Amino acid sequence: MSESLSDQELITGCIRKQKESWDVFVERFSKLIYWSIWKVLGTCAVSGKEDLAHEIFQEIFEKLLEKNELKKLKQIASVRKFLTVMASHAALDKIKILGRRERRLDVLETPDRLQTGVQAVSREKDVLIAQVIEALSPKERLCVEWHYMDGKTHREISETLGLSQDTVSTIIRRSKEKIRKIFLEKGLLE
Repeated sequence: MSESLSDQELITGCIRKQKESWDVFVERFSKLIYWSIWKVLGTCAVSGKEDLAHEIFQEIFEKLLEKNELKKLKQIASVRKFLTVMASHAALDKIKILGRRERRLDVLETPDRLQTGVQAVSREKDVLIAQVIEALSPKERLCVEWHYMDGKTHREISETLGLSQDTVSTIIRRSKEKIRKIFLEKGLLE
C-alpha cells in the first residue's frame, strides 16, 4: 500500500483493520502523537518522562486498534486534531493517575494524621470538582485542566487545540458555573 493514500482512504482502511493501512497510519501520525504527549509531559514535574511517553504512546495505539476509536471520527479532515486531543488527554489522565497514587501513598504513610473540619470540606470540594471535570467532554476537560491545573492561558489552549479563544473562554466559564452550582446545592458556598 502506498504512503500517498489520502487520509480518508487511510482511515477507512484502518477501520477495516487492514494491516497495510495501520502501517502507513503509524508512519504518518506517530510524530504528531509523540509531540502531543511531550507537550503535556513537558509542563509537568514527573520522573521517567521518556518511559512514560512511550507507555502512553503504546496505550493510545492499543486503544485505537482494540476499541476501533477511529470510528468515532466524524470528519476525516479533523484526524490530526482528534489524535492531538486524544494524546494530550491520555497524557493528562496518566499524570492524574500518578498524582493520585502519590497522594494515596502520602496518606498511607501518615495514618495518624487527623482531618479537621476545614480539611474535610476541602476534600469534599476536591471530590466534587473532580466529578464535574470527569463528566465533561474530552475537549472541555482538556481546556479546564490546562487552564486551572497547568496555568495555561485561554490563548495558549486555543492555539494548541485549534479552537477559537472565545470557544475556550466559553468552555471554561460554563465549567466554572457547573462547579459553582453544585457547590451551592451542597451548601459549600453561600
